[in-house]
Formats: sequence, C-alpha cells, structure tokens
Amino acid sequence: MTKFENHLTVAGLKTGNMETILITLPTIEQVTFDIIVHDETAPIRGNCIDSGDAKYDEKIARRIERQLDNGNVFAWCTIEVRANYKGLQASDYLGCCSYKSERDFKIGGYYDDMTSETYGQIIEQLKALRTQTISK
Repeated sequence: MTKFENHLTVAGLKTGNMETILITLPTIEQVTFDIIVHDETAPIRGNCIDSGDAKYDEKIARRIERQLDNGNVFAWCTIEVRANYKGLQASDYLGCCSYKSERDFKIGGYYDDMTSETYGQIIEQLKALRTQTISK
C-alpha cells in the first residue's frame, strides 16, 4: 500500500485560484454507527417463518407477538444501521427481523454486513468529492 492510498485530493476555489486539499479517508473505527428500529409493516404471519409445519409457524408467530406485547421492539421490526462521519450519513435496512435484543442482532452477522455496507457508502461519498468543485 502506498503512503497516499487512503487520501483523496479535492480541488476547491480560494479567492479565484484553485486550491488542492487532502482528505484522509476514515477507518471503519472512525465512523459511528447507529441502530434505529422501525416498525415492520409486513404482517408477522406469513413472513416470520415458513417451516412447512403450520402449527410450528403459528407457535413462532405467537411468541413474536408476546415479545412485542412485552415491549421488545426487536421482536418484529425493520432495522436501519446508519453510518455517520463528519456530517455524512449512509444507511442500510433489513426488514422482517425478529431478535431477542439489540445485542442479539449485533452478534447475528447482519450487523457486521450492514456496517461494512454503510462504511463503503461513506467512502464513496468522500470519493465523489473529487469530481466536484467546491466554492467558498
């Protein structure tokens, strides 16, 4: 890796003259990630499981309903993972989710995929600055 692979050069305007600035691309550790839980609009039945065993599927649907009734917002929801970096934001969504808790979601594998996806979106937004002229 060369010394400048994690940097971008962006052209801007400064009192009529072009000015080059260097932007350092953040590491994933420098980006903050928020988990936002949204109500799921899809019905539980027909979407939470399709095991081929109608009695088992109904048992799972009732369990999810009880968890919702007991205040577990992760029991049936759409989850948004939002990346934030110096005013830039990127989001990824996962619907028809059923988890015991936020911790359960984070260890399930999708969280890592979604943070990687949104981090990549932030990097692409920064790279897009190369093609823009910034005026003061």
